[in-house]
Amino acid sequence: MVLHDGLLSVAGLYDAERQPGELAFLSACKTATPGQRCLAEAITLSTALRYAGWWHVIGTLGSVWDQASAAVGVDTYRRTVRDGRLEVGLLAEALHHTVRSLRDAHPSRPGMWTQFVRAGL
Repeated sequence: MVLHDGLLSVAGLYDAERQPGELAFLSACKTATPGQRCLAEAITLSTALRYAGWWHVIGTLGSVWDQASAAVGVDTYRRTVRDGRLEVGLLAEALHHTVRSLRDAHPSRPGMWTQFVRAGL
C-alpha cells in the first residue's frame, strides 16, 4: 500500500515489541478490496492487519460514506461491549445486526450498508 510517506508492507504493520489489539475498525474506503494492478493478490489492508496479529478486523469492500462508517463503528461497538469490556465473541453478530439496522433504515441506499465485512476468527 502506498502512503504519503512511502510504502506500507505487511511486515511494517507488525511490531514485535507491541501486542496487536483485538479489534481494528477501518473506516476508510476499500480496506478489504484487493488492488487493481494485481487482482490475484489477496492481501488487503484488512488481511494484512490479520497477518500482523489483530484478531478481528472490520473493513470495507468499496467506497463508504462518513455517516455510514461512523454509524457502523458506534453501533457495532455498542453491541459488542458488556460491562465496559469488549466481547469479541459477539463481534460477528453485532456487525450483522448493525448492517441489518442500516439496511432497514435505508433500503434504497445500499451504499450505506453493503460495504462492511469482518475478517477474524
